[in-house]
Amino acid sequence: MSTAFSVVKAIVHDVAVISVVPSANEVFPCQMVNISVVVMNEGDVSETFDVNCYYDSVLIGMLAVENLPLLAEKALTFSWFTCCIPPRNYSISAEASVVLGEIDIGDNRFSNGVVRIKPWMLPSPVEYVLPRWLSAYLFSLAVLVGAYIVLLAGLALRWTCERKKEVKNKQLTGAAVKARKETPSKTGKTCGVCEREFPGVYTFCPYCLTFHGKDYRYSRA
Repeated sequence: MSTAFSVVKAIVHDVAVISVVPSANEVFPCQMVNISVVVMNEGDVSETFDVNCYYDSVLIGMLAVENLPLLAEKALTFSWFTCCIPPRNYSISAEASVVLGEIDIGDNRFSNGVVRIKPWMLPSPVEYVLPRWLSAYLFSLAVLVGAYIVLLAGLALRWTCERKKEVKNKQLTGAAVKARKETPSKTGKTCGVCEREFPGVYTFCPYCLTFHGKDYRYSRA
């Protein structure tokens, strides 16, 4: 009598991260770094799992892998925007979540590469020397512009003085005309004795030869 034994092979569940490659190893703050991650199903059945990407221990992002066939690979790309991250070196890694029934989890995490964030540096000032001909041209232009400004200022000052003289002459002329209108001309006198008129330049009457001082009357011309 013989006895037959049957051996049932256990189904293996195993996912792994096999590659992590950043697009650049040195960047400045606020630049983008694309991180390529390759995962593989090393088990016997299709698997669905999540993949996380990190700089040091800080999560960059998470992507889902659905129904990855056995012994198949899948490439994933994570975008890391380095804004507000202090300048220094950062280790890049990726980790696949543990699937149901998985025993070998040592290959679920893979770390490879360091990305250095460099501080911004201001460019050193560049000394620029003007050509001699350009310096001479600019100097001549400055002299011409200065002379033109002085000429304009002189013309403006002269025009202002002429204008003031013209206004003053008009005021004096108006005052003289007003004074002549208000004060009668004294071109002749009338003797208080003989009642005869004589030129106002005389201080005595040329007809009666009498000096009266102020004892006479003015007569208008």
